[in-house]
Amino acid sequence: VLAGAIDFPEGVMSLEEKMKDFEKMAAMGVPEIDYVLNQKAVESRDFETIEKEMTTIAEFCRKNKIKDKVIVEMCKLDGDEEAKRKVCEIALKAKPVYLKTSTGRSFKGADLNDVKLMKSILKDAVKIKAAGGIHNYEEAKAFIDAGASALGASAGIAIVEGESK
Repeated sequence: VLAGAIDFPEGVMSLEEKMKDFEKMAAMGVPEIDYVLNQKAVESRDFETIEKEMTTIAEFCRKNKIKDKVIVEMCKLDGDEEAKRKVCEIALKAKPVYLKTSTGRSFKGADLNDVKLMKSILKDAVKIKAAGGIHNYEEAKAFIDAGASALGASAGIAIVEGESK
């Protein structure tokens, strides 16, 4: 599957800049795009900006038959469960195809408790992708058991080899 990435891994582009990139990728026929939510909005808990960005992009992607994966960087909300809940509730309304825990490039990757929280809110309405810091089969299985539909891991071979043992 050909996939694209927008504003990865920084999350610094404006919605207008992101939309120009989404339009270019849609014109090229890219079927799946990961993008990083505006990190200034995430860090400052600017839920209005987060909702506008997520909703605008999700609507565009649905119209253009693109699978969108919204990367939050949940670690930047550590210690603020209410903010994590709010981001999930926004996703529940906006309905991107995936809500993704992390770029895998921040100071912390996927967290099992975050995935459990995400699943408790999103149920099956929005898929969850756990990414970053998944090193072996046991960790991968724990994330899937917690509710992740997909994993982002650079340790794919170790994960698969661990399953066969």
